[in-house]
Amino acid sequence: MISYIPGTTKLPEVDQLLRTKEVILRDLKRNLIVAQGRMKARADLHRREVTFQVGDYVFLKLHPYRQKSVAFRSSLKLSPRFFGPFKVLARIGPVAYKLDLPTGSRIHDVFHVSLLNKHWGDIAKDTVVTLPPITTDAVVLPEPDAVLDRKVI
Repeated sequence: MISYIPGTTKLPEVDQLLRTKEVILRDLKRNLIVAQGRMKARADLHRREVTFQVGDYVFLKLHPYRQKSVAFRSSLKLSPRFFGPFKVLARIGPVAYKLDLPTGSRIHDVFHVSLLNKHWGDIAKDTVVTLPPITTDAVVLPEPDAVLDRKVI
């Protein structure tokens, strides 16, 4: 935007109006910069700086309402949010990681760092990480853990 050069107009009213416009625009720009700084400071309070090394184990957060091919329960609110632990195979860019998902999982294996939580403690060698079984058309096959009781009428 071209700024106004004082004294270039012949009418004093136009000159005063353009000077007032310059002052208002300068104040607006300064107020926008202050507001942007305030919003960034508030947004940064909720962010966390997390990095994982290749070979670390992480839990993967899956949204049960969106990814029905992985998480299934009769009540989706009660389905687990975190699956794993999965091994980090590679770091792809500053915020993406490739995970070692089990064979047969039908989701992409690269995830944003905000969907991962670090696994603390030792990983047992016999730990088997399984995702729920699904059919070829991405429908989850529910499997009960155990039969608790039986009744014949």
